[in-house]
Amino acid sequence: MIDGLDSLMSDIEAIALKNRAVEVRPARTAAEQTQVWAARKNAFGAMGRLAPTTFLVDTVVPRSKLPAAIREVERVSAAYRLPIANVFHAGDGNLHPLVLFDRRIAGQSERALEASTEVIKWCVDQGGTLSGEHGIGIEKQDFMTIIYSRDDLAAMAGLRRSFDPGELFNPAKVFPKGTGCGELAEWRRKGVQWQELLAGHVNPARALDDHGTVGGALWGSLSSALITLRTLVNVTNVTNVINDPRDTAAGRPPGRSPRVWAHQRPG
Repeated sequence: MIDGLDSLMSDIEAIALKNRAVEVRPARTAAEQTQVWAARKNAFGAMGRLAPTTFLVDTVVPRSKLPAAIREVERVSAAYRLPIANVFHAGDGNLHPLVLFDRRIAGQSERALEASTEVIKWCVDQGGTLSGEHGIGIEKQDFMTIIYSRDDLAAMAGLRRSFDPGELFNPAKVFPKGTGCGELAEWRRKGVQWQELLAGHVNPARALDDHGTVGGALWGSLSSALITLRTLVNVTNVTNVINDPRDTAAGRPPGRSPRVWAHQRPG
């Protein structure tokens, strides 16, 4: 072991056994360490034996909040009547609760999304953040306002736009739906609150009347489209659409929810 970890490992073993651990087995050899990694890497695939569909949550809490986080996940699991498996990086507080459900059963997909949202918001309340490693994408873009102010988002958009003025890199991601980097940067320059624009309190054609800018030209010609955008702002985005032949045969629509995978059970 690395210098200093032997005594720490002894302390950890003693604490675990004192709290009625069935077995404590440190990975001391290279072969044992490989076995530990194999268990971790195969954990997600193993979920397919527990449920046909899983929803992966990626969030973070301070390490001191890990015990409370596990209790909260257990509470959410009971409240939404869905099992949740815990796979995470305990060393840095990165949680990966796996909500287990069957998307073919009416209401379960909605409950899975609601459960994951509750876990994420709780983690943020504890001093954590939205993502530990998987990023924001379109799955969490509407959660950005939980931790960032309008000025924060506008500053991010302005920086991003300086590298990507044509908004060609991962468009329609990260920022709340209905907004893009160009629009946020323009709103910041002109002092327009983007929440007011989305809420319909500001006329986009007047707010961005400078048609010499990307944002002004876009909203000047497509201002009527904002009404449509506002009506769609709460529609769930799709990152992975699962087409199951059994759905087609039964006349059901394909599964549509962020970060959802279907596992085909053997046989």
